[in-house]
Amino acid sequence: MQDLFTPHSILTQCVIRSMPGETIVSTRLPLCPEIRLYLVASNKPESESIQSNIASLMDAPPYWALCWAGGQVLARYVLDNPKQLKGKTVLDMGAGSGVAAIAAAMAGAKKVYACDCDTDAILAIQENAGLNHVEIEAVQTMDQISEKIDLIIAADLLYDGSNIPLLEQFLKSSDQVLIADSRMDDLGFPDQKLLLKQRASTCPDLDNTGEYSQVSVWGLNGSVTEVGSNTG
Repeated sequence: MQDLFTPHSILTQCVIRSMPGETIVSTRLPLCPEIRLYLVASNKPESESIQSNIASLMDAPPYWALCWAGGQVLARYVLDNPKQLKGKTVLDMGAGSGVAAIAAAMAGAKKVYACDCDTDAILAIQENAGLNHVEIEAVQTMDQISEKIDLIIAADLLYDGSNIPLLEQFLKSSDQVLIADSRMDDLGFPDQKLLLKQRASTCPDLDNTGEYSQVSVWGLNGSVTEVGSNTG
């Protein structure tokens, strides 16, 4: 659902570099209606404008301009399990739109960082935080954070197999890690726990096949409690 709310034009200028003719609107998330994000506009998934941009989008996607399935499921899990975040310093890695970071702030985290190497994403995270009336510090690298991180959260990072070693780096930086992914059946860690399985789609929905709609949320390092599953 899209709200009649106009974001700063600079975000639209950012998105049209890879999606000519598109614009950005404030959008309420289907799975997390508590959260609104500035996302690329689409009145319906089959719109000719959106579909004509899919090829270029996949070549150089503005990840922050869409809310991916993993991000929505992770945000939903975080919102539904606030005790796991309350009072903690949380880092959302590869934050994109910042949806999981926003959920962490809403869930009562003491301090929330959102890390993304894309300067446009940093801007989007700041705008989305303001839109949802939460405080998030956006950074481009973990080196910009000097305090101890209690929990690292990340979604949709494992689309590239070369990113899997990042999980070990996360465990070196934090005792607790939450990962949401739709491509991995097993992360390969002896103490991993499958916390949730839930269906979701990209917002706006560009995946007509639904190939990556089943998202798993994993807890690493034995730091979280299993709460069951929902295959939706």
